[in-house]
Amino acid sequence: MIPDRRAGFLAGLGAGALAALLMLVLRVALDSPSLPELLADKLTFFIPLPLFDALIRLLGPLAKRLLFVSVLVGLILVGGLLGAMAARRRLGLIDGLKGLVSLWLLTDWLLLAALGAGPFGSLTRPGPVVTSLALAAAFAVYGGGLYGLAQLFRAGAPTAETGPRDLQRRRLLRLVGLGGLVVAAGGVGIWQLLESVARRTAGTVSTAMAEGLAQLPAEITPVGEFYTVSKNFFTDPTVDAASWRLEVGGQVEQPFTITYDELRALPSVEDYRTLMCISNEVGGNLIGNAHWRGVRLRDLLERAVPSPGAYKVIFTCADDYTDSIRYDKAIEPDTLLVYEMNGAPLIPKHGYPARLLVPDIYGMKNVKWVQKIEVSTHDYRGFWQQRGWSDEAVVKTMSRIDTVKSYTAVNAEPLLLGGIAFAGARGVARVEYSVDGGQTWQDAAIKPPLGPLTWVLWVVEWTPPGPGQYTIKVRATDETGVVQSALVADPLPDGAAGLHAVTLRALAG
Repeated sequence: MIPDRRAGFLAGLGAGALAALLMLVLRVALDSPSLPELLADKLTFFIPLPLFDALIRLLGPLAKRLLFVSVLVGLILVGGLLGAMAARRRLGLIDGLKGLVSLWLLTDWLLLAALGAGPFGSLTRPGPVVTSLALAAAFAVYGGGLYGLAQLFRAGAPTAETGPRDLQRRRLLRLVGLGGLVVAAGGVGIWQLLESVARRTAGTVSTAMAEGLAQLPAEITPVGEFYTVSKNFFTDPTVDAASWRLEVGGQVEQPFTITYDELRALPSVEDYRTLMCISNEVGGNLIGNAHWRGVRLRDLLERAVPSPGAYKVIFTCADDYTDSIRYDKAIEPDTLLVYEMNGAPLIPKHGYPARLLVPDIYGMKNVKWVQKIEVSTHDYRGFWQQRGWSDEAVVKTMSRIDTVKSYTAVNAEPLLLGGIAFAGARGVARVEYSVDGGQTWQDAAIKPPLGPLTWVLWVVEWTPPGPGQYTIKVRATDETGVVQSALVADPLPDGAAGLHAVTLRALAG
């Protein structure tokens, strides 16, 4: 029995922190979404789209980490409230066990089903037995922690032999212990936050080193600097190629399964491709260019013999992410299932062992860790489309200034302006720059692209005509003759739009 509600709340917090920590450990061990992740995923359905968009623009990939940490803290607080309720009702050991088992069964049966994992976790990768046992372990740790901490509080209650000073010292030790538990449980989340920040800034390392200098980004983005984004709150999946199997099926006449070695043995295609995230802001760094190798998706689909009326091709990934593309897009010769990047096998964060590359479509539909490909005669909306993002997701024309940063002071001498421009499969025909905020425009030089589906590098030498402030803008024109839109649009729902600009202050010569 727990002495009072305050003690019950504190004991519940400590026990909740232990249970949360165990769930995160089991998440890594079992490679299956934890309860905090499932709850966070579900919450994204209820966030108003304007707020969702504002959070993404403000925090970028960090937004999902903050949501995950918030849910984790919320679960710990729920543990505290349950401890307070147990104290208020003065539950004994037997009654407490009954209540805990009932709560576990309700969570395992109803809550998991409501969160999309199926009753008892039947839709998760490990299956219902492993998922239920893992959840039971978390509840058992919570119950054991609550009981143990309650006994600690009981031992610290004042007696005839215990004075106020001894009682205060014991309470202080308990608070320090509870604080340590909370820090331990939150440490994994904080580490992931720091890792997210590192990933977010990695693509700008070369630019930061060259701040104020005339240096263009690398035409081929190094693998370690190529941006990464996923839906996952805690960790991305690690797939064993030896046991990996790719299933090709759905509404086809001859479904089949192939291994990693069999995939690599098929006739391959090599190509340069640029990928850009739909969340990329104007002037943002969620874009990269690489050399890829893989197989044509249509070769796999034709082998399966799709049924008449095929409309969509659905992809399911190792992290339970799903998306789809139109069938006519899937059988284009430039749509690939790739297994190499820049001359080496894909690394885990870029989708090892295989990922999709679809021309002219934002990165969210170029899915990673592909495990299943299904042909469907009906429409299908994937993970992000169910949350309000575009299903077509066609890349918008973009351009960026890389060689100078805003509010840089420059001398009145020749200065190299340059950067990248990208228009998806439409290609870039022209890049123009303006030094007067867009009132007049002049052509910049363009380096021929590495391929029809890549960005181009642009550059021009410009000398400030005198001291003062100059607003430099850039815009691209695609090969169909359409000029990049100057109208500002947020990334949600179909990609950002607007012209990138920097402001320079020229000094007297």
